[in-house]
Amino acid sequence: MDERRKSLAIRVGGKAGQGVKSVGKLIQKYLQELGFYTFGYLGYPSLIRGGYNFYQIDFSLHPLQASKKEAEIYIPLSPDALEKAAPFLTPQTTILLDPKLSPPPSSQQPLINLNLSPLLKENNIPPIMINTALVGSLAKVLNYPLNPLEATIKKVYKEKPALVIKDNLKAAELGYSLDLQWRGKAILPPPEEKADLLTLSGNEAIALGFIAGGGKFYTAYPMTPSTNILHYLTKVADKKKIIVRQASTEIEAIGSALGASYAGARSMVATSGGGVDLMSEFISLAGIAEVPLVLVDAQRTGPGTGLPTWQEQGDLNLARHAGHGEFPRLVIAPGDPEEAYLLTQEALNLAERYQMPVILLSDKHLSESVYSCRREFFLKNQIEIEKGKIVSQIKEKYFLYPRYDLKQTISPRPLPGTPNGLHTTNSDEHNEYGQSIESEPLREKMQAKRLKKLELLKNELPLPKIYGPRRAKTALIGWGSTKGSILEAQEYLQKEKNKALDFIHFTYLYPLDYQRLEKTLANYSNFILIENNSTGQLQKDLFQMGIRPNQLKVVLKDDGEPFFVDELVNKISKALESFL
Repeated sequence: MDERRKSLAIRVGGKAGQGVKSVGKLIQKYLQELGFYTFGYLGYPSLIRGGYNFYQIDFSLHPLQASKKEAEIYIPLSPDALEKAAPFLTPQTTILLDPKLSPPPSSQQPLINLNLSPLLKENNIPPIMINTALVGSLAKVLNYPLNPLEATIKKVYKEKPALVIKDNLKAAELGYSLDLQWRGKAILPPPEEKADLLTLSGNEAIALGFIAGGGKFYTAYPMTPSTNILHYLTKVADKKKIIVRQASTEIEAIGSALGASYAGARSMVATSGGGVDLMSEFISLAGIAEVPLVLVDAQRTGPGTGLPTWQEQGDLNLARHAGHGEFPRLVIAPGDPEEAYLLTQEALNLAERYQMPVILLSDKHLSESVYSCRREFFLKNQIEIEKGKIVSQIKEKYFLYPRYDLKQTISPRPLPGTPNGLHTTNSDEHNEYGQSIESEPLREKMQAKRLKKLELLKNELPLPKIYGPRRAKTALIGWGSTKGSILEAQEYLQKEKNKALDFIHFTYLYPLDYQRLEKTLANYSNFILIENNSTGQLQKDLFQMGIRPNQLKVVLKDDGEPFFVDELVNKISKALESFL
């Protein structure tokens, strides 16, 4: 057990097609059924079949938002799984192993040797259900009851045939029947009172935010790690009365989303960095035509195809500058499922109120990791829908309606078919009626009108949230999904090492009001910027907020993995020492 977080980690590894993800989810849901908070982190290569996959479940009596690097228990499902997992195991990691699936470790690690295959055969249970039997054995090793596992199996497989459910229940029972005991440091006792929790990925939280925010049209070309938004919304589309469309290309996806938005439907499109590259001309079109649009960029390791199924925060500059020319846009980066849920709703509102593209920056870590979340939060937190300046009745009889009225920074927007609202919308510079122009003075006025939205936004957008005592001399700075690891590292360093630290978490990343932010940061002497990329893309902005180079240390990671809590503690500690 990791005493500083009072948590345990269980990792499952094997080849694609062996059910690694299914086993991991079953373990996570079982532990949550017992009342634990859990965090699920999964990894897989960019192969259709084959390659090493893993699923790690950290669990605790307290909420978790990140993984630690080294697991206490490892379950290998393939012959090479132990070798692949070596960097994430310690000499104390217990191996829970069936010899049919994996040879024993060559090291002297603690080993619990199972022999489940003959047991399943004797009881006429299909060999494929050895994974469920392993979960039963894990429950016995941890000395947790079988009944909650049986309840979990019934929930997870409720849409399967009755015989499949029956065989899985029997497999779990057989795995549990073995005489097993873990000799690890300590076992976490299940909580006496259980919170009402659900497991939720960041992608699912974004999808729920789209529904709660009045979204009506969603489209995407499947691109890891954003694809699960499409999968989830497709399942609930009829029930929620929304249109979900899988496009044949990224360009088609954003084009149809813009068309739907122009027609009055709240629209969202999702992709990853390479898709944003392809969509950039349409982002520019949304800017000049002042058409609302929410675009989700679920970042992954770049450049190029890079590591397409791994983690990075490399697209902040892309989000702030994608598209040719200069035009207003808003960039938001949630840090956990709750923020993803709320900020998706905010993004839909702000896109319509300001008539501009809004880019929601997620990443592989947030999009695909599975969190324990309080159900009540998602039932009670729905933001009021604000449609902005949409005019449905126009009394004056216009031949052409002044859609881009220069008297207003944000001009009223009649939807197609509105009586007396006829106007033109295209990608050319235009006059008040949307007609293409060549006039330089009018161009300057139109451009100034659009860019003035940024000043309005700066005054409205909230400042970054500060976590901590607010008396610290040193502040940690991060944005997006580094939030969980930073919060847990901050808590450990404060409680165990007596290090006074505040954490400043940015969710609204463009535009930034440097003057207001300079006042916020003025109380600190030193800063540690933490980013999951190679260059620290926020640091130039920090300098414009008044931070001097000698006040700032930058902690970066760009190997395709997120920050693990234990490694981040060490990195922050070294950065603190360098200030002395």
